[in-house]
Amino acid sequence: HGIPQYYIDSCNKIKYLFPKGHACAYVTMAVRVAYFKIYYPLEFYATFFSLRCDQYDIESLIKGEDAIYQALSEFKDRRNSNNPELALTNKEEEVEKGLILALEMAERGYKFANIDIMRSDSDNFIIDLENKALIPPFKVLDGIGAEASKEIIRARNEKPFDSILDFKTRGKVSSKTVELLRKIHALDGYRENDEITLFDLGLF
Repeated sequence: HGIPQYYIDSCNKIKYLFPKGHACAYVTMAVRVAYFKIYYPLEFYATFFSLRCDQYDIESLIKGEDAIYQALSEFKDRRNSNNPELALTNKEEEVEKGLILALEMAERGYKFANIDIMRSDSDNFIIDLENKALIPPFKVLDGIGAEASKEIIRARNEKPFDSILDFKTRGKVSSKTVELLRKIHALDGYRENDEITLFDLGLF
């Protein structure tokens, strides 16, 4: 049928070659991705981190460019050490992929805001155009699943959280998650419990 020998040889070696239509579809998709990455950067990064990223180093992300670079440097040193005991786990390799794109995002002048217990979504990063930032969802926290995240959102939709105790109780949040949120200062500004003191009433 007049098929060039190089094509037959290639098929025998690698089993599959892109037909032209398949190649065109990939190029078209690449152009679309590039367009959004250039002209709608926050929308691009929000989509990537919501749908294409499964593991997160939330502490480094919210601390910004220097912390992200430091985390990547530590991964690189471990990778280059040739010490089996320092080899990256599968989870750490996924974290590293996200950090690489997060560093690019930071270098372009965008940032990650902190988790906001009154605004964060369960699964998707929220775009904050005014502050050129992304608000992380609850899923970035280790130990909190989709159902637990939705429980927090259900509780806050009933009424705003008054205190950390209220957040923990009505949101059905574990002590471990509360401590992690404390560590990253996501609970700053909330009092510990619902008790109203004379100071709260403005009497002193």
